Amino acid sequence: MNNLRQFLLAISLLFALWACGDDYKISESSTLQMEQFIFVVPDKVSGEPFLTHSPIGTVVYIDVDEPVKFWAGYTLDGHFISTESAPDYYLNHLWTIGEESYNIAAFRYEADSSGHLLGSFQTVDFLGDTLLNRFDIYINSPINISLKFPDNGFNQIDPLSSEGVELRWDISGKDPWEHSSCKIFVSMSADSVWNSELGEVDCSKEISIHLPILSDSKWLKKHNVNLQDSSITLYWGVVAKNLAHDGFAEVDSSEIFHFSTLYAAGDSAKLIIPINYNGLSASKKANSLITLTNFKGDTIAQFKDSTAQAEIITKVAPQTGLRIFAEATNLPDFSAGPISIDIPKRAKIILDTIQFQDKKGPQIAIYKKAFKNGELLKLYALDQGVGINEKKASLFVYPDTTHGLTIIKYEPPFITFPNPCHDSCDVRISLFDNERNSSPVVQWQVKSEKDSVYLSGPFIKD
Repeated sequence: MNNLRQFLLAISLLFALWACGDDYKISESSTLQMEQFIFVVPDKVSGEPFLTHSPIGTVVYIDVDEPVKFWAGYTLDGHFISTESAPDYYLNHLWTIGEESYNIAAFRYEADSSGHLLGSFQTVDFLGDTLLNRFDIYINSPINISLKFPDNGFNQIDPLSSEGVELRWDISGKDPWEHSSCKIFVSMSADSVWNSELGEVDCSKEISIHLPILSDSKWLKKHNVNLQDSSITLYWGVVAKNLAHDGFAEVDSSEIFHFSTLYAAGDSAKLIIPINYNGLSASKKANSLITLTNFKGDTIAQFKDSTAQAEIITKVAPQTGLRIFAEATNLPDFSAGPISIDIPKRAKIILDTIQFQDKKGPQIAIYKKAFKNGELLKLYALDQGVGINEKKASLFVYPDTTHGLTIIKYEPPFITFPNPCHDSCDVRISLFDNERNSSPVVQWQVKSEKDSVYLSGPFIKD
């Protein structure tokens, strides 16, 4: 009886395949076997899933609010067949996901809460045989790691304390089927933090560790650090992992924080002032004047630098209400706001970078008033910041009396353009710098008289 059923299945499949084309060659001796597979793919995936993804086993993990697509796949004799042709080889199929049922080959699914669901997929072929796959669906909470202490930039660590420094963080997104693991990374350089693993702990037990680096005399000697006249800045971060029993893992990395020790001797603090000109390369010349004043407004110190990226380092006495003013002396389109800060004893203070921003647009000024007929008209175009964007220069004529395109060119420090008027007209020139600041909205008058063309302005018009 079983041999008869296999013979009927082979003959029926042969005719079905013949009707659909000859993608699969079948000999008379072939014994075809039909198998089903389950694919879980991102919702945006199109086309046959077996071409780009692997089928799941008995377990699948998805995230809360992550839209995915459950997709059925079938093979004949180990060869996947297309989703379009698959219905020729079965009578019906049925998905169950928790309490929900679906009777289509592929469907979109999105869970709004974490948890564990049972799933199944059943297919009945044309001979009445049943294929059945059961699987577990684990819906994960998104993992998140955030650093809590020391606060970023904290500078009151006692370098001579035997208690060391305690690091604390928060982790969320651990589900009942997961256990957590946190790797701690510490370095004296922000650029090498993720290459400097200090240790690993179980996040779910205690979200804090003891860091004895600063009381470790061997470590201090190795790094040539004398705590009496040095302040140590350490950069740290945490990589958290939620791991399921079968090895599936979710990983998240924290931001990089830093903290500094106090100086062991004297009362003075060290102030570090990073400077950056947004939109300029590090090698660009940019003269900066940094002025420090006390709470009364008296100047304490001034510093100069000539590069677009710099760092001012100075010692200052402990005080309240220290103010820092930054001025761009050769690029006046750049500006930066003042900073007010309190200076504690013996602290190392690393300020947030002073960001010079170009917030002024290009300026246009008269070059000369009279031009010869046929001569290009010319205006000064000035920008004392990131520079003019040559591709954004435009000319508008009022009324529009031009015949064809009026070409405007920026050839530093001038804008040039041919006379756009037969007799007289007004023109407006629009310029933008590389920070998208625009030139003032003004107009210029062009007037032709005999052998000359006269340019006047600017005028403000509605």
